[in-house]
Amino acid sequence: MNIRPISRCQSNFNEVAELCHSEREPVVITKNGYADLIIMRVSDYERKLARLELYDKLTAAQKQIDSGTPLIDHSEFFDRRYKL
Repeated sequence: MNIRPISRCQSNFNEVAELCHSEREPVVITKNGYADLIIMRVSDYERKLARLELYDKLTAAQKQIDSGTPLIDHSEFFDRRYKL
């Protein structure tokens, strides 16, 4: 994990940005010795958001299954969804 104090980032933000891109990992910015911010590439952030959205959908689907909601198979789903 890459960790940098905020004072170092203020004087040389380009170094932090280059580190994010070259290492393809977030950089943790500390303030007074404690983690305060995370800087990461936009593409990595978007990928994490998409993964969280998928997990939310899977959790909702599992709750439907657990509650006994009647299920349909994939062909019926697509027939309903794409029916003109």
